[in-house]
Amino acid sequence: MDIRGLTDLQVNGYAGIDFNDAALTADALDHALATMRAAGVTTCLPTLITAEEAVLTDRLRALDRAVAASRLGTAMVPGFHLEGPFLNPAPGYAGCHPPAAMIQPDTAMLDRVTRDLRRPVLLLPLAPERDGALALVAHARAKGMVVAMGHTAAGETTIAAAV
Repeated sequence: MDIRGLTDLQVNGYAGIDFNDAALTADALDHALATMRAAGVTTCLPTLITAEEAVLTDRLRALDRAVAASRLGTAMVPGFHLEGPFLNPAPGYAGCHPPAAMIQPDTAMLDRVTRDLRRPVLLLPLAPERDGALALVAHARAKGMVVAMGHTAAGETTIAAAV
């Protein structure tokens, strides 16, 4: 089988399927992944956006179950992209993310929401100017995550420290 193709690093859903749905099923995920594959995407990181911890946990668990039970998930989804909740909630930076659910970077919270997943979180954007960000960068890197800056107002000094 030829597996050359595109990688989508941030995909919140596809073909009418919302990856942020806590009721996501393996069949729905397979529909999205088959449609992505037909468009040339062979690998993706389903992306979950900012939500309160309990909601985020439910969404990650549903996505993880769907990937494990789907026909295409194990081949196309090496892990997940967790975009938030460690972003800058200020106007102009929050984007579509709900500012009320954005929190200071918290290693314990990250561990709680990612505990027992079959697939890892591979990409974690955060705003490095937030209190606790540098500790979370080190923690996430130690867990094998790629940490990126996102929804940030960080200045040069803060960026250099995060790097």
